Amino acid sequence: MTIFPNGSLLIHRVRNPDEGFYKCVGVRGVSKDEPIQTYTAELRIAVLDDMDGNTFEPAITPNQLTVIAANKDFEMTCIQPSGYPRPHMWWEDAHGKVISDTGRIRVEETRLLITMAKHEDAGNYTCVAENLANKRQYHFQLYISTMPTIITHPVSVSVEELESAQLLCQYRGSPYPITIVTWLKDDKALREDNPHFTIHHHNGTLQINTVHLSDNGTFVCIVNTSGFPVIYSQPAALAVKEKLKFFPLPVNKKLELNSNAKIYCKGRGAIKPTVRWIKEGQRMFEWPSHVRDENGTLFFDPVKPEDRGKYTCVATNFQGVINITIQVDVIVAPKFTVRPIDVQAYEGYPVVIHCRAYGDPLPTIQWDKNSVVNGFDQKRFSVMENGTLYVTEVHMDDQGKYGCTAGNSGGLKREEVSMVVRSAENYTANRDMATGRSRGGREEEDVMTKTIIITLSAATAYLVLVIGLIVWCRYRRARMKKALLQEAEAHNKATENGDVVNEAELKDRAARNSVENVKSDGDGHSHSSAHSHNSRRSRYSYDHLQFPRHDVHTVMLLGKGEFGEVFLAKAHGIQDEESETVVMGDLKQFLLATRKENPRKSPRPPRLNAAQIISMCNQIAQGMEYLSNHRYIHRDVAARNCLVTSKLDIKISNSCLSRDTYASEYYSFRNRSIPIRWMPFEAVYEDEFSTKSDVWAFGVLMWEVCSQADLPHADKSDEAYLKYLKLNSVQWSLPDECPKAMQPVIQKCWSKSPKDRPSFSELVVNIGDINIDSRV
Repeated sequence: MTIFPNGSLLIHRVRNPDEGFYKCVGVRGVSKDEPIQTYTAELRIAVLDDMDGNTFEPAITPNQLTVIAANKDFEMTCIQPSGYPRPHMWWEDAHGKVISDTGRIRVEETRLLITMAKHEDAGNYTCVAENLANKRQYHFQLYISTMPTIITHPVSVSVEELESAQLLCQYRGSPYPITIVTWLKDDKALREDNPHFTIHHHNGTLQINTVHLSDNGTFVCIVNTSGFPVIYSQPAALAVKEKLKFFPLPVNKKLELNSNAKIYCKGRGAIKPTVRWIKEGQRMFEWPSHVRDENGTLFFDPVKPEDRGKYTCVATNFQGVINITIQVDVIVAPKFTVRPIDVQAYEGYPVVIHCRAYGDPLPTIQWDKNSVVNGFDQKRFSVMENGTLYVTEVHMDDQGKYGCTAGNSGGLKREEVSMVVRSAENYTANRDMATGRSRGGREEEDVMTKTIIITLSAATAYLVLVIGLIVWCRYRRARMKKALLQEAEAHNKATENGDVVNEAELKDRAARNSVENVKSDGDGHSHSSAHSHNSRRSRYSYDHLQFPRHDVHTVMLLGKGEFGEVFLAKAHGIQDEESETVVMGDLKQFLLATRKENPRKSPRPPRLNAAQIISMCNQIAQGMEYLSNHRYIHRDVAARNCLVTSKLDIKISNSCLSRDTYASEYYSFRNRSIPIRWMPFEAVYEDEFSTKSDVWAFGVLMWEVCSQADLPHADKSDEAYLKYLKLNSVQWSLPDECPKAMQPVIQKCWSKSPKDRPSFSELVVNIGDINIDSRV
């Protein structure tokens, strides 16, 4: 600071701390009585804040377009920035001229007003604020839009698969980005970040570079201009003609010798092509007796050595001819001729572990210790040409698990044995190197032989006794059955001769015959005694399942099954002492009865809890495990084909008795009535039924139990469901009542590849491991 002789104060490079009040005090003259004069001055620093998009109201964000429709009014307010002294504000037009407060484009205070906007009003408009400190300004770009009109609507086109397609949508109006063109496919918007589709914004054209079958559908163009309602074009259909191709592509195969094998070749096109196989070096379409070609599927029954070679699959239709060649090799998977056995070795002495295998090609043998390949001392361990593992000197740390793996192009086989290492103090020279057992002293082996002979003799005597009892019981039952049949025939003859038996007498006779055989449970239902149970279990042949026709009284027709009509009948003279009675009917009807919205008045069964749901699924899984272990494929696992007892015991029934009652759940496909909603892709389209297709159906059955007998995918028609199934795009949503622990089990049953689906044995274990809490 500098004070001049005349009393002036000069502040150099004023800063914020210099702001405040300053006093100028006068000096006294000659007289002391003269008063002191003081003058006060305030120093304030002039400032002016910056301007940005928030200065305007409404606020403007970066890259935002400010658009107004033609012939509409426009208003934009510029908020005064903070500053001292108060800044002076004005608006400038696109040419830099100050906008006055009169006219069609005018300023009122800090508001910019445009009445009946015209195209020439478009441009940059700038708000300026100025004071002693600085001059600030901020501008925005104003666009004037016009109402769009579609001048060229898209037209329907038909293209070949994998070709390019183009749909036009030309419009008249404001250019991009004021006007944005988007497209709909089957009423769903196409995403602009999808590289499969390209939208040219300057003219609205939709470009599809490589057309796929999934592009088949209806397309609509949408033109959206700011300030005007959107307009839609006329719909245009894109029809995609499927290209003649193999789906899936056949690949090289390795077939096991003497096994039954198949090689698939599936063709697809605009119409289903004819698919045939040709073998190199063999006359066209002529096959040996054990090989047959059925519309692209080559069956080998069985595989023989001469079947190796090159095979060409040929598919033809009106689109042309395609072919693909694969190599088929006939192999023999590795099999052990000499399996390794557990050995007992002695420290410091040699030992051998034999392992031999054969196959075609000849398998190689690899040894590992504790699952580590060659995890042993290479100096002391060596593998001979025949696969035998030889140890020159055994150490104590050699004890462990040793695995012998034989492998070739047909697969791998592995056997694992244990080596126990003993101290050398127990070693005797007269021991087998391969087993570590003593060669001399047959006393222990003789004792073991005698023990085995005695045990087998006792078992044989027991079997003879049991067989004798069974024969005697069957003879006795045959006599009883013969006597009853004679009594029935005498009764029939008496009836035919006009001798009418009194009804009370019949009831009395029935009571006498059943008084020892029937007992009543708490619900009033009858159960046969243990004698009938033994009688039923003894009937192993179909002959014993027959019942005299004249003792059956028909009551009513129940429906039509796969093998004929099914009747409800009453049987007279039943000798079975225990009959399994299904009280509640089939599982589907039982689940429907437990629904919350069931209109049936009380009493009705309570809703199933989580523990009951898991228990039911586990019972069905155990039943299907039994069937699959006996190589039986059910082909129609569903709630309608399961029966429920009063104790909630589930029994799997014959799939032929419910097709008439639940005809709506079956669909006629390729001249077959099949439950498509319970079947996987390979069962519907390739007619490949297996235990894994039953696993898929079992997953749907578990879904039925959790949803209380809802129809799977009830929102889709049979034809729509088939379309989704063909594209492998069936999506399952689990009901809320499904226990969380069961959800991954059900989802795994619906794996697209049969190999990824669990077996019923695995399902029994997985469901059985679920912690059941009946309070859930």
